[in-house]
Order: sequence, then structure tokens, then C-alpha cells
Amino acid sequence: MSFHQTPPDWLRRLHDGDPSGADPEVAWNLTGLLRGWREWPDAMDFLAPESPNHAWKQLETRLYAAIWGDALAGKLDILDAACGSGRMLLPLAEAGHRVVGVDACRPSLEAAARHLGELPVELHWHDVRAWQTEQRFDRILALELLCYLPEPAAAAAHLASMLRPGGVLICSVEAWPGALLADSSDLDLDALEAGLDSHILQVPGERWVRASGSGDLAAILRAAGLDVLSVEGTHYLPDGPLAGLMEPERCGEAEYADRVLDLERRLRSDPSLSALPRAWLALARRPR
Repeated sequence: MSFHQTPPDWLRRLHDGDPSGADPEVAWNLTGLLRGWREWPDAMDFLAPESPNHAWKQLETRLYAAIWGDALAGKLDILDAACGSGRMLLPLAEAGHRVVGVDACRPSLEAAARHLGELPVELHWHDVRAWQTEQRFDRILALELLCYLPEPAAAAAHLASMLRPGGVLICSVEAWPGALLADSSDLDLDALEAGLDSHILQVPGERWVRASGSGDLAAILRAAGLDVLSVEGTHYLPDGPLAGLMEPERCGEAEYADRVLDLERRLRSDPSLSALPRAWLALARRPR
């Protein structure tokens, strides 16, 4: 594992507590992440088996994998954009893929480095929107990324440019209105009123996210020059509008996790509830 730290000046300053030069929306989200690493490091480092979030996040990873299916079969060159603490990097590297991870949050990357150990993975502390490489990839993961950026179409186009012809971008964004229904506890009526107009949900200084309809996500990907293969709803239960039905302490039980996965499949196909996921997961191919 190699760890490259060449962030732009604004990103280094932000980690030192100075947000000048950063897009406010990006600064809010990163400030919230950095606070989480300072105050709840065990919860943030969810690849650690002793983390209180370990089983929950393992289940959420399976939710994604159930949709992308065999899109990651074989031995591939994969970029994980906004890789976080490595929940996708680790299983992909263990499966023999050639993996590169980029993220703007240094503590998350430091956690990923601990878990990756000697696995041959490149980690880069950088702004995904500005990171450059001559390498081209068979697959690019951009999970929970585009919805946190003020210009998602430009970011999608940048990622698409790093795909080989025939390569596939796998991305997820927070969904409207499922994200609102799932996570309204820290919002107020002013935030709701603004959200109804813009689909932007925000807590100043802490969180900023633009929730999208499935058609909005498809349009962003087509504008990036990609052919949209699928857009599917996910996270109806874990972290979703129906999270209150979950028993978090049971997520590590195989039978319980399998039941949740089956219910997610049924919710995805239910005529009334399919439009209420927490997130949309899309697969889009660069034309050959």
C-alpha cells in the first residue's frame, strides 16, 4: 500500500481549521467528517470489527453489491473516488483487483491505510475533482460523492474521462424525497421550505447535500458522455426512510442480514414504495 499526500492548498488548510479557499458546501461536509473523526473515532473507523458501526456498514456494502452484481467480476483496474476509510477498497484488493483510492478526508485515508496493510493499493489524499492521472480504469466507483459537490455534472465528466472505452462508472447519490424522509431530525421548517425548492438539504457548517430524482442522476451521467445502463433504488431500510424497523444489534447475524437484503429487493420492485429509497445507484458505460 502506498499513500500519496499532495492535496491542494485549500484542502490542507481546511484540515488545519482554515476553510478559506474551499467551496462552502465542500467545507461544510469535510468539517463534519473531521469532527466525527475527532469525537467518535471508533464509530467512524467502521472497518474495525470492534466498531459499533461495523456490521451496519458491512450490510450497506452488500446492498450496493446486490445491485451492481457481476459488474466487478474478473480482475480489473478500479478507481474508488471518495474511497473514505476503505470499505470498498479492502474487499476489491483482496479479490485481486488493481485498486486506486482518492479521498479528501485525511483521517479516513489513514484508517484505510491501517486496514489495507501490505495490499498493493494506491491511496491519494486529494480533491477528486482535480486529481489527475495518466492511468485509465475499467471501473470507477463514485459512491456517495456527486450529491455532495456543488457541480456534480463537472465531476461526473472528469471521472468519465478516466474510464477506458467500455469502462463503467458506478455511482450513488442521495435520493429525493427519500433522503429527506430518512434524515429530517436535524432539519427545521426553514430547511424543509428551502429543500422543496432546490432539493438541497443543509445544516450550515455541518452538512450539505443535493438530493436527486432518478431522472436527474441519469441526465448528469448522459451529459458526461456516458450511456446509462441502470438506475436502481437502495437503502430503503438501513439509513433509509424505513430505518426505524431495523434492529441494528442483529445486523451481524447472517439470517437477519439476508432477510434485509430480500426486503430491499421487494421494496425496489414495489409500485408504491420503490420511489422512496435513501439513494440511487447507477451504472453508466463510456462508449467504445
